[in-house]
Amino acid sequence: MKSTKNKIIILVLIFVALFLVNNYFLKYDLGGLLSTTRNIFKSSSVEQPSQSSQPQIKLTVRSPRQYQVVKISELVKLELAQPYIDGGLEVLLLSLDNTQPDKPVKQSYNLGNQKFNKGFIELNLKDYTTGQYKFALSKNGQSVAESFVFTLAEETQKLDFINPTPNKLLQNNNKVINWTSTPDIYFVNVYLENDFERFVLAQNLINTGTFDWNFTDRFDRVIADGEYVLLVEDNFNKSILNRVRFQLKK
Repeated sequence: MKSTKNKIIILVLIFVALFLVNNYFLKYDLGGLLSTTRNIFKSSSVEQPSQSSQPQIKLTVRSPRQYQVVKISELVKLELAQPYIDGGLEVLLLSLDNTQPDKPVKQSYNLGNQKFNKGFIELNLKDYTTGQYKFALSKNGQSVAESFVFTLAEETQKLDFINPTPNKLLQNNNKVINWTSTPDIYFVNVYLENDFERFVLAQNLINTGTFDWNFTDRFDRVIADGEYVLLVEDNFNKSILNRVRFQLKK
């Protein structure tokens, strides 16, 4: 009797198990349920602060140096602080045109797959005009570095006076000193000489080609009327760029 009762209980448990398997696990696709659960956990782990597919890189340009002057016949050395940087960099040569300071002229110079295997490459820019430039480097469309401003210069520095002209009179209505020069002259010193002494009119003056003189030296001493020689000197190499004799009459 007990044996028969036990058999009945076992059969009932089997039927219940089959019912649950058929009506719950098969109905809700246990495999799909597990897959969906995995995806949820996977997506939640990915949805951390997103990382860019392209790692942000920043390079440092060692050369050309700030205000470096490169003669037009010389090679320009473009050097990075990090050696062994793979190529594929696009190098733009930006011309700092004084007439369009907000719109530099971009000239593309693509290096292809060259490598900075020594940390630098040398570029021949003899086909470019003289002027002030800087390099801008990008990789895969991402800006990675800019160089300092440097100058492509003629073989010799040159400065020509516009005012005063030789042996002419400089007066109150004509007191602005101006000149034209090659672009490799960044800062100048302006002096005045007579037979007895030299006066310092300006030092380390940014070369804009213009000096609005108020007939005093840099110590505010008034310059007397008379005959003088005006001199402009390159502040970097201390060479006299030009001189002109004129008459001063205020």
